[in-house]
Amino acid sequence: MARPVIAAIASLLPRSETPNRPSGHVAVSERYVEALQRAGARVVLLPAVAGGPDVPAGELLAGADGLCLIGGGDLDPAVYGQVRHERSYGFSAERDRVELVLARHAIGAGLPLLAICRGCQVVNVAMGGTLHQDLADVPGIDPGLHGRPHDLVTSAHVVTAEPGSLLSHIAGATSIEGCTCAHHQAVDRVGSGLTVTGRAPDGCVEAVEGSGTPGLVLAVQWHPELTAADDPLQQALFDAFAAAATARREAQERGYAQASSR
Repeated sequence: MARPVIAAIASLLPRSETPNRPSGHVAVSERYVEALQRAGARVVLLPAVAGGPDVPAGELLAGADGLCLIGGGDLDPAVYGQVRHERSYGFSAERDRVELVLARHAIGAGLPLLAICRGCQVVNVAMGGTLHQDLADVPGIDPGLHGRPHDLVTSAHVVTAEPGSLLSHIAGATSIEGCTCAHHQAVDRVGSGLTVTGRAPDGCVEAVEGSGTPGLVLAVQWHPELTAADDPLQQALFDAFAAAATARREAQERGYAQASSR
């Protein structure tokens, strides 16, 4: 059986991160790739850079059995109708454009979608939701619980999953220990077709998933890839995602075979 093909977005690294190179680079953390490979997937990278071909999302994702949206800088709040917060950072108009289009396409087409940290925020905004631009401004939220992404400082906490949710089914529990975070933003108004299924101890939204969507849609605010190599609960998210991508591929192949035999 062929391994499922998972598309992931490779974003442009700031020149400050590659000071000894003559030009910019697109990259994705190896942690995501390794977690997907452990799940049995084959990973292909889609670069989100200015000047790339303006082609339909379906063409960009042709041949992919799933889409993984990963962490990174903040979405420009203009895309959800707000002005920039003074502590916002890491904007990339091209990455915003590409990821929002791909997220909407994947959800509409039933392409399995796993979204992590920034990816969770992209999915929510793609479906018409908004974000808390800085958790320090949200009453009742403890910013220290969620790390300091500006300083690359992580924190870890429990995520409580809604009973009966996809998240609780994958984890085999409603309490998921050791969820590593580094985010200063989070879901505020929830997008259409999404349901909150995981929260931090302070009530911050840590997971949303598709409700009535044709394919798997799971978006988590923490970083399971950071500990998945040693934590089966975190790796289980990637395993379930790859399994959904495999099932979709097999269903399509059965459909092709049936159509050709007529």
